[in-house]
Amino acid sequence: MIDISLLRSEKETYGKKLLKKDPSLDIEKLLALDQAVRAVRSSVEGLRKNKNELAAAGSRGFTEELRKKSIALGVELKKQELELKEQEGLYEQTILAFPNFVQDDIPEGNKEANKEIRSYGEKKEFSFDIKKSYAIK
Repeated sequence: MIDISLLRSEKETYGKKLLKKDPSLDIEKLLALDQAVRAVRSSVEGLRKNKNELAAAGSRGFTEELRKKSIALGVELKKQELELKEQEGLYEQTILAFPNFVQDDIPEGNKEANKEIRSYGEKKEFSFDIKKSYAIK
């Protein structure tokens, strides 16, 4: 999995490395999802802090106003936590589709662009067709 902080800090450099491996990657989408997750997470943490402050104020004596604020804050917190869970799921799906950063000397493209550097031994020739085996899915 890639280090998103490197991509955030040096988008040009690391973006080029990712696009070198797979030109169809949507780096902007990943960065937008990352920013959205961080914003929602910050909002959730702020709501939790407010809820804890209300609980501390309630320990000195609960008023009807504090009770209403606490209930409203709890509802908003649950809503934000649900949104955070959805955003994190989408973000995780997206980032897992990204390859690792490649070295500078790697050829551009997918497996088809790889070049054989060396081989060992001689390739066997058979007088019959070779049966291809496929991995079980």
